[in-house]
Amino acid sequence: MDEAKYNGMVMDKIETNGIKRNDIIVLEDGADVKLVQVQEIKKSKPGKHGAAKFNFSGTNLVTKKYYEFTEGSKTQLQICTFVKSPCLLVDVDERKDEFICFNEITSENFSITLGKIPAEPLAKIQKIRDTTPDVSIKFVMVETPYFIEITDIITNSYS
Repeated sequence: MDEAKYNGMVMDKIETNGIKRNDIIVLEDGADVKLVQVQEIKKSKPGKHGAAKFNFSGTNLVTKKYYEFTEGSKTQLQICTFVKSPCLLVDVDERKDEFICFNEITSENFSITLGKIPAEPLAKIQKIRDTTPDVSIKFVMVETPYFIEITDIITNSYS
């Protein structure tokens, strides 16, 4: 298993019939990786010559598009949960177009290119910085090789 491919994710294998709504299934097709958050599961009855099948539909979290696929009832699938890191925004490097952040779990500074951050949380953070400059901004971040998600943006005033 290529560790860099799954950075920021905790992987597990589970039989198809154990998959539940909102589970995130990892599908690999060569170099292409899909992270499908299951929204609906339909089970077909076993036929004369085969086992039952499961039809999964959901959202590919990498592309944000609808995706569906079918698997046999005894197939082992990879599922993942995301590692959520509480972070503090330390600075904005305008020259490099990056946020400089502090990971509160590892106690390490790191940078995020602004182009990788989804538009909605980026706009919210920038608005907070523009309207109240003397405030600390904290958020929860999920960072995988495929996307970055920022949630739970909160502020603490220095005064």
